[in-house]
Amino acid sequence: RITVGWSAASAGSKSSTTTAFPILATNTVAGALLASVNTGTAGILYSAGNFTGGSRTVVSGDTLNVTYTATLT
Repeated sequence: RITVGWSAASAGSKSSTTTAFPILATNTVAGALLASVNTGTAGILYSAGNFTGGSRTVVSGDTLNVTYTATLT
């Protein structure tokens, strides 16, 4: 599990700092999720979705950088 950092809120939005995921195998990644983890197996799902730029093909040794933005409207 990787800890997400957050930037300051601005204009009704709050963005995560870039979170780097080391890739250990060749695969296709379609999206990500954001959840709290209270124990090793339980937590609360906050959000999940596909990447706005589409799926990404990755190979072992790559780093996938992900940023999440939440907006109040």
